[in-house]
Amino acid sequence: MQVLNFIANEYSNRQIAEELSITKSSVDKYRRNLLLKFQSKNSAGVIRKAFELGILKI
Repeated sequence: MQVLNFIANEYSNRQIAEELSITKSSVDKYRRNLLLKFQSKNSAGVIRKAFELGILKI
């Protein structure tokens, strides 16, 4: 959920890693898992799907 919120706020993987005190490769893995979970081709698709499902709100 935290990674999803950072992606929605246009953070890069490196910035997310710094904010969460984890490695960039961990963020890469979380992002890949979100792409698979939401069956999206890119981050924009993940964010769109999260809004559609009510996971993210404006």
